Amino acid sequence: LCRSTIAVAMRVLAGLSAAAWAKAPALIPVANNTVSGGPEAFSFPKVHERFTVFNGKYSGEDRLEVYHGTELIEAVSTTGSIYTYFGDFDVGSTPQRYAVALLAESTSGKSGIFVHSGSTSTDKDQVVVELGAAMPGRNETFAYLADPSIFLLEDGVRVAFMAKGTTDYRAVYMGTSKNGGPFELEVVVDETSGIPGDKGYFFKCFYGPQVTMDSLVFFGSHCGTKSIRGPVDDNGYGPIEAEAMRRKVVGSTTAADHVLKVDHLDAGIFTVDLRSKAIHPVASMSAATKVPGKGNETFTSFSEPVVSGSFAAFAGLSSGGAVGLY
Repeated sequence: LCRSTIAVAMRVLAGLSAAAWAKAPALIPVANNTVSGGPEAFSFPKVHERFTVFNGKYSGEDRLEVYHGTELIEAVSTTGSIYTYFGDFDVGSTPQRYAVALLAESTSGKSGIFVHSGSTSTDKDQVVVELGAAMPGRNETFAYLADPSIFLLEDGVRVAFMAKGTTDYRAVYMGTSKNGGPFELEVVVDETSGIPGDKGYFFKCFYGPQVTMDSLVFFGSHCGTKSIRGPVDDNGYGPIEAEAMRRKVVGSTTAADHVLKVDHLDAGIFTVDLRSKAIHPVASMSAATKVPGKGNETFTSFSEPVVSGSFAAFAGLSSGGAVGLY
């Protein structure tokens, strides 16, 4: 959570044509830490269609605040729910409903990823996965969770997330729940998956998985000599991850999640077909993807991706030193 003088604002899209949007975006303040009664600080917001969610820090409590357009429609608080701590989160919606996937610690002492369906009691929230639970098909348990992403199906919900096990096994998992039933977990991509275009390296680091109806988009690499969050320890964890492991809690969104990961080997933005599990590069170092408009310059580093429908976006650095959004 940033503690400088900041404000959360939304661009109003309703009724704007593409040309009007390009010329006249409207900025409306939603939260401001200089206004009496406002949050002291807040996280990066997550947006889907007209829904916006962010974690606001108030005196004595944290709140996951949900806006529809410019209207606050729900606030899940650490003082009035089953939760005592919020980490990463994501929001998904259809014309009929919305839901939030969140990393959290509960009043029962359990930590994990949960799904909160809009405007219902948190007592009814679904458990996707908990720290300490058995990893499907492996002789170890979940030791670290991060980066939940949610997609609403007609008859259920799908949640993807990054996980590490007690043996340092790393993977991106997806859980699917149909008609309110329990989540069934499966591996989408893991450290046994080869990086497309490179016969010598396998995936080891995963960040920012984004799940859709038919695919999953993620930042992947063979890791690097140091973490973007600082030097890694003997187990390959950066300071934030190591602290989370020590405290046995879940990860939390930080500014480092949104910057270029310049130290990673064979990095790229990749997509996985959820039916065939085939992995394809969107843009990657191993594929020597050329940077649009930069001649023979290729991408050398990437941020985590964001996804909306069939579109993915990321920040990238070229071999000539150009930084851009793609």
